[in-house]
Amino acid sequence: MLDRLRRTLKRRERLLHVRKIQQDRAEQALAVLLKQERELIDERVSYEHAHESTHSALLSKFDDPTERVMSDDLALCARRMNALTGQIRETEKEIEALQPPITAGREEVLARYKARRAMEILRDTTRGNVAHEELRQEQVQIDDITVQRFRRNNGSNGYHS
Repeated sequence: MLDRLRRTLKRRERLLHVRKIQQDRAEQALAVLLKQERELIDERVSYEHAHESTHSALLSKFDDPTERVMSDDLALCARRMNALTGQIRETEKEIEALQPPITAGREEVLARYKARRAMEILRDTTRGNVAHEELRQEQVQIDDITVQRFRRNNGSNGYHS
């Protein structure tokens, strides 16, 4: 029985090692997706700042009475604002497209964590069973030795009158 429990413990320790590797890989894959998302968000923010500064520059041309507004300047600012607006929308679409894989990655990490945790609990339970069985077998051996000593000291019939 003890040998079977020890084999089970070894098998569960190997499975736990595999579960840890699987969890690490799932976390790494999620980290890559989250990094991509962070980079896209930063890119979108920079486009938004550029859009705001271009819009402010355009408005300042109208606020300064000494500056003569040229239609070419207006067209250039409008084109720049339209381009930035398009880049912002494109970045938002890319961020939105990343959401399903990120959600799936989070679910995968959670599932891998649960599988690893379940295997840890099984391993710990099996370790407890092995320890209990070792103590039980040791107690049986001690009992056998005690009985043998008693028989040796009190005759071969095992009973003392």
